[in-house]
Amino acid sequence: MAKLWLIIFFFIGNILIFSQDNKRYPPSIDVNTVTWKPYNQPTKEPSSYLKYFTEDCVNVIRIGDQKAFGETGQQVGHNYATNAVWNSDGSLLKLNVKPAKILYDSNYTVAYTRNLPSWSCWSYTNPYIMYGTQNGNQFVSYNVTNDKRTVLHTFHNYTKLSIGKGEGRQDRSDTLICLVAEDQNDVGHLIVYNIKTNTVIATKNIGDSSDLDWASVSPLGNYVIAAWHKNGTGKKEGYRIFNSNLTNEKHLYTETQHSDIGIDVNGDEVLVAIGNKTVWKTNHYIAMIRLKDGLLKPLFYDEPTKPRGIWGGWVSCQNTKRDGWAYISEDRASDDVMANEIFAIKLDYSNNNIVQRFGKHHSDKHNSKNAYYHGARACVNPDGTKICFDSNYGDSVLKTWEHAPAWIMEYPQE
Repeated sequence: MAKLWLIIFFFIGNILIFSQDNKRYPPSIDVNTVTWKPYNQPTKEPSSYLKYFTEDCVNVIRIGDQKAFGETGQQVGHNYATNAVWNSDGSLLKLNVKPAKILYDSNYTVAYTRNLPSWSCWSYTNPYIMYGTQNGNQFVSYNVTNDKRTVLHTFHNYTKLSIGKGEGRQDRSDTLICLVAEDQNDVGHLIVYNIKTNTVIATKNIGDSSDLDWASVSPLGNYVIAAWHKNGTGKKEGYRIFNSNLTNEKHLYTETQHSDIGIDVNGDEVLVAIGNKTVWKTNHYIAMIRLKDGLLKPLFYDEPTKPRGIWGGWVSCQNTKRDGWAYISEDRASDDVMANEIFAIKLDYSNNNIVQRFGKHHSDKHNSKNAYYHGARACVNPDGTKICFDSNYGDSVLKTWEHAPAWIMEYPQE
């Protein structure tokens, strides 16, 4: 009997542990089974600063505000889909204000007001550290709690230094990072730097770097990706891939679109990009390219008789504690597409088209003061349950702001 109770206790204990660790997400569905409804663009924001409302079964709250931040420059949104908004444990998040506002995740009030280093990005292993650059050629770590900067390395041969031109970041172990530098003759260089050992692993002369969109180390540190503005298969076209020591350069994918680097369901590193001509030919709208062998897997198949494809938008793979999914924010709204949707798509190799629909961002870029900064550019939190996005909700006042304010979309966990 004692043995039986021990087995029952162990079984119940495991259920409780599983329940504590389990997270709730929207239902997983095939995109071709969705019954689409007409889309109506709102004309007024549905709630004020730090006031929740509920839509599409998710809770939404505005976390950016000019008056509360004392912000005259009107920058009250987040940075970008691929630049993590949340820190590594999800307890803090940063907005693109100058000086920056670091918010508590628990209630979205301001925890710190800080002047961050240039090109700042969160550490993946220490929730209070960011990495960035300063004084042109210094790579630094920065502690948000005590406002302290530590110079990790000065790159004396260069005059300008960025973390992948703003869309790069270090690997998930905070070991390797790809920096883009320019020397005194304005010649561009890729630099792979080991943060832990304070050593330069490799450098590569890329000549004029003005056509380089971004460069980054992959999440597991196995590769470096360079994305060029021009489509094609040439040396400065499309996506190029290197080993982490900048050797074995290869063509990876032809068409450079908004993209991010994530992990598929098998644990392999993949580039996930908004589709273009290559995948459109097969009635798909998202491209997934496996880094280890260049395998292209088109995602988001849509029935050719009723195209509801994704024609623009952004990708975020910052869900570092929920691999196997990429988060997409659509750019255009109409009755016959994923109208203003933010959704997750499963990074697998079947034909199931599995998505999880979180909600709509409702941002209207048309006739906004600065159309670029009124795009959603949604970024996901580490466990994939919350999404930060910018939106004016079609509101005539918010559309006059230089930057649409940031909002949080939360999928209920109870």
